[in-house]
Amino acid sequence: MKNQTYITCYKKKATDTDGYLFLQSKGRKNRKKKALGIRVAYDKFIKYWNDKEQCFKSGMPQYKLLNEKIEKAFEESIKDTGEIIESSKGIKQSFLKYWDRQIELIPNQGSKGKHVVVKKKLETYLQSIKKTDINFADLTPEFIADLHYQFKTDRALTTSSVNSYMKLINNIVRRKTKEDPYTFPVNPFATIKYERKTQPQRKVLTEKELKSLLTTKIDDPELELVRDMYAFQIFASGMRVSDLCLLRWNTINFDTKPFDIKDTEVEVSEPELDYVMYKTRTPVNTPFTYYLCKALLKVVGEHKRWEALNDPDYIYTRQWEREKRMKLSVAERELNNHILNKAEPHTTIYKGYVIKQDDKQAIELIDLILEAKIDNIREITQWTASHISRHKAQTPTDFVFPILKNEDFKDISDNDLAFKDVVSKSEELHHKLEYGKKIFRRKLDKVGELCNIKDIMPHAARHTFTQLMINAGASTHNIMEELGHTTLNVTDSYIRHKKFKNKYGENFLGKVGNTMDYLE
Repeated sequence: MKNQTYITCYKKKATDTDGYLFLQSKGRKNRKKKALGIRVAYDKFIKYWNDKEQCFKSGMPQYKLLNEKIEKAFEESIKDTGEIIESSKGIKQSFLKYWDRQIELIPNQGSKGKHVVVKKKLETYLQSIKKTDINFADLTPEFIADLHYQFKTDRALTTSSVNSYMKLINNIVRRKTKEDPYTFPVNPFATIKYERKTQPQRKVLTEKELKSLLTTKIDDPELELVRDMYAFQIFASGMRVSDLCLLRWNTINFDTKPFDIKDTEVEVSEPELDYVMYKTRTPVNTPFTYYLCKALLKVVGEHKRWEALNDPDYIYTRQWEREKRMKLSVAERELNNHILNKAEPHTTIYKGYVIKQDDKQAIELIDLILEAKIDNIREITQWTASHISRHKAQTPTDFVFPILKNEDFKDISDNDLAFKDVVSKSEELHHKLEYGKKIFRRKLDKVGELCNIKDIMPHAARHTFTQLMINAGASTHNIMEELGHTTLNVTDSYIRHKKFKNKYGENFLGKVGNTMDYLE
């Protein structure tokens, strides 16, 4: 019955070098086409194909094997009447069962959970139309359009959620298409258009709110610790809450680096964080700053020591002789008479202060005052380094912050990347991490009420740090590196709604972490 059908070769794209052999019926009406599953070089098909005999000529590489496949395909694809038999492979396969198998192959518990949620949504829709399952053959553009409309009319779903759900289903369809390019005669998602709405501006702590967060007195020790943990998030380059929960003592290392305060650098033994992001597995190196030291010293129980280090009487009495204490107090009062609010003609900026040009007295006063603060910063960081090193030696794999239970995560690799992989692949450990994040969010809400900060969220720490970087004069590339982003497109979503206010110029990172502005 070959006289009613013929073999043709189609390329998916005009630029492709290979094509696929199809069996096609003759005539203009009711023409049918069926893939034979045979891939050949398109230029060799044109050169060696014998259209009259419907076979390859002898010059075609492996022509005998190809001709045998074509003959077998003819026998399997042609009815006695000469009509093409419709393929049943793939299109009659259960879409839900295929999806279940794909879910089992997903190693990350977070991604697996998303697929489970969307699949349940699809099953709920199928029940509403009195179906329990659906085959690939039934995934028509009409069905997908109806599903899309159902999602859009669900008041519990936002536009972003609807788009995310549809894209996830489309990913499964495309995965099947890669395995069998001929599963769908027509792309089921060809008519779907994703709605784009202006994303709401992310919560960013204002300067007033940040100062309130850092200085408000909180009597409850548990909530005070949560406040310090959130401050740690902000100044640890906008650390994600999942990384905060999973931070272990063995990720803290020590190196001698310059420590910046008011445009003055001093060499100190400074701790730094070397950890791997849980979400993206991106390595991150974050230097310790004033507020990170504060949070860690309080975590290890050094409350009194920290209060002493920050007490003005302690600073001045310890760092200066008694007869110089009065001189320092007078210097601070006198300096206020020299400081200007903004740069004007014949002014200059000296170590962060705007003063008149050649004002030697103001320069001497600034050096005098900052020397005491620098000594204090140096002592804080050195004390933090020595104390944390002892604590790290005793419990290297324990969590830094008491959000998760150490006993639930025992016997896991010391390597941070391997540790994060184990947690992400374990359903039990992943659920414990999610529960810990939920508890932290609830307690953070109470901290927000005490500090008079509305709608405070853990992820706002990353956006607040981004705003601080912008204020400090950091470039987009600098921000991308500090946030651990792999592309500038992601960073752009962070800075799109931020206000640019260059407060410090260059050397932004030290300014963000070590500035005393919030405490003065």
